[in-house]
Amino acid sequence: MIDNSRCCGEFEYNSESRYIYGWILQVDTPAAISIESKGMILAVLETQNDAISSRQYFSWHVPAIVTMSRIPVHIQVRNLITGEMLDGPTELPSSEQTLTPRKAGQEPEIWPHGLMAICPPGLIEAAEDFWVEAPAAAGNVRVERTMGPTLPGAAQWAIRILLAKPAKLVAHQRIPSSLLSLTTPEEERSVRIFLKLSHALENLSQRQVSIYLSYWDGHHFEQIRRLRRSRIFRNFSFLDIVFNLEEDEIPLQQEGYLILTVEVMSCSGFVLGPVMPSLAVESTRTFEDGRLDSAFRDVVSLSYGHQSIIGKSISPILRKKPNARNVMNGNAFPFTQIIVPVYNGAEVVRDCIDSVLKCTDTPFQLLIIDDGSRDYSTEILYAFCQEDPRCIMHRRDINRGYTKSINEAIKLTSADWVVILNSDTVVSPGWLRRLHMAARSDASIGMVGPLSNAATWQSLPEVKKADGSWSTNDFINADDVSDIQNILSMYSECEYPRAPLLNGFSTLINRKIFDIVGLFDEEAFPIGYGEETDMCLRAIQAGFDLVIADDCFVYHQKSVSFGSASRSKLSRAGNFELRNKHIGINIKSLEGAMQQNKVMIRLRANMSNLEQELS
Repeated sequence: MIDNSRCCGEFEYNSESRYIYGWILQVDTPAAISIESKGMILAVLETQNDAISSRQYFSWHVPAIVTMSRIPVHIQVRNLITGEMLDGPTELPSSEQTLTPRKAGQEPEIWPHGLMAICPPGLIEAAEDFWVEAPAAAGNVRVERTMGPTLPGAAQWAIRILLAKPAKLVAHQRIPSSLLSLTTPEEERSVRIFLKLSHALENLSQRQVSIYLSYWDGHHFEQIRRLRRSRIFRNFSFLDIVFNLEEDEIPLQQEGYLILTVEVMSCSGFVLGPVMPSLAVESTRTFEDGRLDSAFRDVVSLSYGHQSIIGKSISPILRKKPNARNVMNGNAFPFTQIIVPVYNGAEVVRDCIDSVLKCTDTPFQLLIIDDGSRDYSTEILYAFCQEDPRCIMHRRDINRGYTKSINEAIKLTSADWVVILNSDTVVSPGWLRRLHMAARSDASIGMVGPLSNAATWQSLPEVKKADGSWSTNDFINADDVSDIQNILSMYSECEYPRAPLLNGFSTLINRKIFDIVGLFDEEAFPIGYGEETDMCLRAIQAGFDLVIADDCFVYHQKSVSFGSASRSKLSRAGNFELRNKHIGINIKSLEGAMQQNKVMIRLRANMSNLEQELS
């Protein structure tokens, strides 16, 4: 037990949980604590105040590899404010745990901090056989499990690392022994890693990356030699690393202690997949000059980094995607990333996220963009992310506007389909499945929108009020969503009517649209109100069809971030920009055509008694 009668500060180590716990006497602001081993800083922690005891407490989870060395690990804990060493054990006992063999690409079973965590800088065990190092200048480090790239030979998972401030970022992962075991030691080993920059706010589209062969010497990761230097881009690319093992490295390989280290200088973060075997894609193409083989591999990797693929005439294995814009087949539904931009509105945000997690029955990931909320929305979002691995959050300290938020989120996603979902919505059971059913009805469909109580021309049962303004069907509330969906299922013809425009409160979008027409126009519509109409018009001009899922209902409260007066002002500004940008297109006439859609007229007529049916 820690002796609280001592006043200078103490710490202890729990070998079962592998946690260091300690306290210092600090009556003012939180202090910084460093945990060191033979001059190497393993972690820098910020203490937490305890009002009852007037002490500051701290804890740190010791990565498993630290205690796996054959000898005890020397340890020191220092108060960086006063420079004093804290009383406690001078060494950590070595554990009896051994490194277990793992297959290449196998997803870790152990995530010490969960699938998403905010950790102090230093040495972080992100997952089994995967470690991150960040200096104190980086601030807190966010590590999370994410989807791997859809590239040949890649694993289905990866780890995203985000730093609070740009700094040197290093990731280490154990190389599976199966990838290094060859008949003779002098044979070449060849492995492949997939990686990309992870932060949409990077001021450069590429960074220099260095790959090292390393090992754990009991106190830190010791670099043996550099294997390769290359570039890392905003899109996933791969790097093939070919190397020989020296004689003194063979025992390390046999015991599973060889590490592949990825080092990027001054970045905000990156996404890194597990070490995989190099595919034999390029090995079938040998050149008389061996240097050309390496050059060819670099060109293939570079093409992925810039979102293009080597043509069929060069490599028949690396083909382009099918020309059809809709590639869903059979009964399977594609993995979809759902983007929810958030700015305040804590209570309705809670309802929105809760409904998505409970009512979505197809593969998905929820990406929440907190655009500098000033209420307690951030705390609510963090709680969701800690409890459910399908939910991840990206926070910005400064509010930069709705359109920039969704563009940033789109850059962080990789799925073929994304949903832009307002934070003031509540989805119905099976909503995403119904949107995909509409999308798969025709290969030309690029965008799908649901019905709602307040979505202009997608509203039901009423579109307009008596004074000519858009109806919000105020008798409907969030608790009615399931009942309305059941009623809608009885009346819907599932015709999926074409539409010239879609309301942007909830839209399923094929990534192909962004590839062809670009992202939302954040210059003309920085805060929203017009950006979705502009995207619809550009998508139609590019040959895509827009449809309404007339069997899907999503509740929309409207104006959580702005209020009705601000919304009206922003709407007028958006309409002005639309008229200037799309000269000759009459938006009002398009809206009128939507109101006269025969499928929608029949559906609204059938549901004209909705208020009575709900009562």
